[in-house]
Amino acid sequence: MLQILKLAKTFLSGDIPFELAALTSLQNLDLSSSNFRREIPSFLGKLTALSKYSERRREARGSHYLVRAVSQCIHALLLYLIHLCAEFLSLHENKFSGTIPADLGNLSELVHLSLNGNELVGPIPVELGRLTSLDTLVLEGNGLTGRVHLDVCRLRQQELIVFTTDCSVICPVPNCCTSCEAS
Repeated sequence: MLQILKLAKTFLSGDIPFELAALTSLQNLDLSSSNFRREIPSFLGKLTALSKYSERRREARGSHYLVRAVSQCIHALLLYLIHLCAEFLSLHENKFSGTIPADLGNLSELVHLSLNGNELVGPIPVELGRLTSLDTLVLEGNGLTGRVHLDVCRLRQQELIVFTTDCSVICPVPNCCTSCEAS
């Protein structure tokens, strides 16, 4: 049962294969710095184990989780330490186009979402405002436009520490976005 899939900097290209949707136990997915193209597939929002990883991360504090992880898989342990047990979806520095899928808002326990350095366009989906465990949202380096919905801005009052976006996006309240980058 695959729980961590890290294919960063592999120079894979084309579409993200639909077969990933069958990996229902996947807790950590990193496809950053590759050459994936087209739209970010909405089926990624159905990988609900990504949303359950932080619960196990919280339980791991003070438990024997690391001992069990070493016995299960050394590679998984290294990824665990490198990523500080964070649930994350990292799809930055690819060539994704289209809009950000609203279904990503279903990953309710996601801690890190990076979609920067792609060719995404349109508004930031209001559904991302449901990601109340998010501490990092990195969206700059795309062609995003429109106004950030107040539900997304409210995340800055909760866990969200970093929220970067394209400067063409309007952040309606002070301190909603931590920085912007001209696209």
